[in-house]
Amino acid sequence: MRLLFSVLASAAAASAAVETITEKGYENLVKQVGREGILIGFGKEEQMAEIDEYFKDIQLNIAVGAAEQESISAITDMMDMDTGTTPFALLYGGKKVRYPLEDTSPQSVAHWVRSQTEMRDVDNGYLKLVDDDQFSSLVFLPSRVAIALFDTEETSPLSDIVSAVANEYENDILAGELSFVRATKRLAPTRYEFGMETATNDPPQLAFYGRRKEKYKPVFYNGPHTVEAIKEWIDSRSGAGLIEKLKENMLVPLSDATFDPVLKTTSKGMLVLLHAPWCGHCKRVMPTFKTLAEDLRQLRSKILITTVDATVEKTLSRRFNVNGYPTIIYVGKHGDSVEYSGDRSLDSLTEFSYKQIGEQVPGEEPTAVTILRDANIEDIVNKNTAGMFIKFYAPWCGHCKRMAPAYEKLGEHFSKKDVVIAKLDATKHTTAAGKFPSVSGFPTLMWLAPGADPMSAEKYKAGRDFEAMKKWVDYKTGTAPDTAPVKETPPASGQLGTAGSVLHLNADTYKQLTGAERSKGVLVMFHATWCGHCKKLAPDYEKLAKHFADRFDSVVITKYNAPEFPEPAKAAGVKSFPTIFFYSKDGYTTQYSDGRNFDELAKFVEARLSL
Repeated sequence: MRLLFSVLASAAAASAAVETITEKGYENLVKQVGREGILIGFGKEEQMAEIDEYFKDIQLNIAVGAAEQESISAITDMMDMDTGTTPFALLYGGKKVRYPLEDTSPQSVAHWVRSQTEMRDVDNGYLKLVDDDQFSSLVFLPSRVAIALFDTEETSPLSDIVSAVANEYENDILAGELSFVRATKRLAPTRYEFGMETATNDPPQLAFYGRRKEKYKPVFYNGPHTVEAIKEWIDSRSGAGLIEKLKENMLVPLSDATFDPVLKTTSKGMLVLLHAPWCGHCKRVMPTFKTLAEDLRQLRSKILITTVDATVEKTLSRRFNVNGYPTIIYVGKHGDSVEYSGDRSLDSLTEFSYKQIGEQVPGEEPTAVTILRDANIEDIVNKNTAGMFIKFYAPWCGHCKRMAPAYEKLGEHFSKKDVVIAKLDATKHTTAAGKFPSVSGFPTLMWLAPGADPMSAEKYKAGRDFEAMKKWVDYKTGTAPDTAPVKETPPASGQLGTAGSVLHLNADTYKQLTGAERSKGVLVMFHATWCGHCKKLAPDYEKLAKHFADRFDSVVITKYNAPEFPEPAKAAGVKSFPTIFFYSKDGYTTQYSDGRNFDELAKFVEARLSL
């Protein structure tokens, strides 16, 4: 509806074409004017009536008023305008804008009013009539693409079509990355001339401005002037609309501009065929890719099947080091890529696709072990909330094959728990393997603590049977029956431990006994509850404590659970179990390196006490 102001002068006749605005009416008008706006004329009322009629004809929703002759001076003073050079002023959205042009024809005025009132939010996807500054701010944003219509002064049929196209993108998934602008020679002279320099035809002309380096190299549209044709052209260059097509299992070509926006919409990644139109091998594999896209429709939220003409999309060709055709790669959501090197059969491509996203390949035996790859390692490690036990293997490794049943059993045992039992082919997925400490042989097993950096993973050195591995994982997850720390109660004298017994240390009591001001010798065995050698030594170690019971004031025999309290053990340089140190009261530290039996240990302690 057209804006009607009750504050306009009551002296205006009911039949008048335009409203008359008095000084008092203007003051109230400024307070009440809304988004619809009003154009105020400082000239003849007949001219304003002609403009008003034209606005009605073209359905321009702006009210028109004429300043009362006696009030023109006061109104222009309030607006801070010179009526000699300003025949019209626009009140719109709380702003006052003077008319800047010499041409006062209704067509020119309407065109100018449109430029001021049809500016919409940058991200709403509508066509916007712009000046030079607005063109720059909307078109040259690095992260956006823009569609620019270089148009004639009058509204052209093409502008109506492009406006309809722009409205099509209002709810599109990539609408926030698209700008639609309309530039004319009058309102945007600099950008109009700059844009039309490379155009091959007269206006109106439609141009596409890509991201970043493509900003200053517009691509002009030469197809039919229909909504469908123009939208398809924009889709092919911008990525808008492609997601819905991909969800319909269509194999859609991507460009330099559309590749990353589409990649962001996947939960895992994309399989990409980089091809050349003239390549015979490419032509033969294309039907296979189309079938693959259809077959993987149930996984479309995780993986998309796409193509890229590498002879045209040079940026992508360089990015993926394309040296021959076809080149097939899997690109993970975070940009990591794996080149496919198998045969181009549907079965092989299907298996490759499933494995890259960590899904069980149809027809393969189910496995309870998580399969790690270059493409999924980052996601799985980031979701590590309970710990990961990882087997690094090689397909040709005999030891790996022999332990496979026990490892599969381990995966099944922990399948209903949060801990991850995983395996990684370190010969194939070298990027993933390189995130962990070096692997020098196969199989190598490691434990990665929750939330830890992969490079801090701890190597497993015990047995490769199910029970040994289960005990280790139970221990690391705090579910092993014998992992509860032994709490020592200091005797009444305040001394730690009891004569004749092994004292179990924690991080605090370790520091207390082995600190710089220690009052007696301390023998510490760094151990792990799962360690077979430690368990074998335990009886002799208990015997050792009893043997030195009568000299408890001179030496205390202790044990330290290194995996449970890792920091002191790490500081001491403990790399295997058991590791034994003697801390003398004089401040010396000596590592024990003889036999793991009572006699050798007793001799070692006696020698240290006699020093």
